[in-house]
Amino acid sequence: MQTFRARVGQIAALVAAPTAAQYNQRIQHMMGQLEQFRPMLVKQHHRLLLLRHATWCHAADCKVTDCAEMKTLWNHMPACGQTSQCGVQHCISSKYLLNHFQQCNIGPCLVCQIVRVPLEAKDAAGQLIADPAVALTHLRQLQQAQQQAKLNATPRASDNNNNNSKPETLKRSASQMSIDTTSMQSLLQTPTQPPKPSPTHPAAALPTQQPGMMQPQPGMMQPQPGMMPQQPGMMPQQPGMMPQQPGMMQPQPGMMPQQPA
Repeated sequence: MQTFRARVGQIAALVAAPTAAQYNQRIQHMMGQLEQFRPMLVKQHHRLLLLRHATWCHAADCKVTDCAEMKTLWNHMPACGQTSQCGVQHCISSKYLLNHFQQCNIGPCLVCQIVRVPLEAKDAAGQLIADPAVALTHLRQLQQAQQQAKLNATPRASDNNNNNSKPETLKRSASQMSIDTTSMQSLLQTPTQPPKPSPTHPAAALPTQQPGMMQPQPGMMQPQPGMMPQQPGMMPQQPGMMPQQPGMMQPQPGMMPQQPA
């Protein structure tokens, strides 16, 4: 994970602060409209998983779909100074995504929360599990199995100090790797419809959201109707971008923030 974080910091520094802030605000806006934007956020989450996998994978014949492409991209980005257009597919959008991972203070975040856990969740076919809900369950099982294996492997010592200190050390280590399942679960559940306002408290009394403003996130509350305008996409396409080839990892239309003049 340290290698991944170090490379992320190097790439994130290439993105201009104003446009990076716009991108992060749009992700925060989407987090407030999960029912509408969940598919797009999950795709960004999957891209992050693939980029992290490219850091760890050294197999020439890896079974993970798009692994070879992500390895090429991962090695290309640190030396690429482009922030508006690049001939390498997914380069620009991935820079913004990695900058978000570096700067994110949304807790928890559907895009990057699970990526921060130093374990990979894979299905029976050896593919990375893109669905955050399924991945969360799988990671919890992996953590429990690893923690139990460490406890079973701890040798019995006659010294009481050793008997007491080693389990505590393992306990602290497991705690550092643990997933915040309580907060993540609220993101993975299907948002419920809020109750209709009563006649004595009409919906018109709610504050009007100004266009382009970021909706504050009060904890993990589900988005309320009328509090935020619908935004068309997240990353506007940059003029002059090369046409994308068909495939699973196509960038999302409307995801890229406009560059300052």
